[in-house]
Amino acid sequence: MCLRDYRPPTLPVTTYCVVYGFPARYPSSSDQFLSLPDQFLSLPDQSLSLSDQFLSLPDHPFRLIDPWRGRLNNEVRKDQLMEGPLVIGRIIGEVLDPFTSSVSLRVVYKNQTEVINSCELKPSQIVNKPRVHIGGDDLRVFYTLIMVNPDAPSPSHPSMKEYLHWLVTNIPATTAASFGHEIVEYESPRPTSGIHRIVLVLFRQLGRQIVHAPRWRNNFNTKDFAQVYNLGLPVAAVYFNCQRESGWGGRRA
Repeated sequence: MCLRDYRPPTLPVTTYCVVYGFPARYPSSSDQFLSLPDQFLSLPDQSLSLSDQFLSLPDHPFRLIDPWRGRLNNEVRKDQLMEGPLVIGRIIGEVLDPFTSSVSLRVVYKNQTEVINSCELKPSQIVNKPRVHIGGDDLRVFYTLIMVNPDAPSPSHPSMKEYLHWLVTNIPATTAASFGHEIVEYESPRPTSGIHRIVLVLFRQLGRQIVHAPRWRNNFNTKDFAQVYNLGLPVAAVYFNCQRESGWGGRRA
């Protein structure tokens, strides 16, 4: 469905927009706002049935995700936009609540293999823990890093979701995960069936924290963990796909 084909009904002036979208790429302008057609921001509540569809905008494909209520105008702040791959990969919703990335997170495995959202890595590439670089500008700010698999033991029967592969706390900003406190040591993913999504999530802490290791790796819940330790929403996340090497190139099962 394209916006040019959509004819919104007449709306009262008090109607608010219902939109949560992301651009495929930001405009080159340094402005803090993205200009959108009035029709896009005039979608009424009953248009939420379109939430699983893509709406085509010139140079900026957007997707409706969850209701966001703001002023009825034709501007959406960049910091209110979602990371597209995390939505398409269903990381948002299944593992994380909607959030705004605000800190850089760089994950690099051996041979300088950098993790980019939705990329595919082989089990042999991820045997050893990656180098994880954290952004920011204040060493007095600390972060928690979580690595989970929401598709264990198989995507079709994820009875162990989320499986906790790694947990590091008290990582100072501008440093790396190696400077933090490893609560749960790194365990490399070893998928046996289907294509698994491996998610690395970064949370900002309120200060230095004492965190207790969970009793089991399986059935970990990132959202619940964040709530228990008052971490709020994530500040960064990235994920990659992985499957057993004999099934490389196969389907998600």
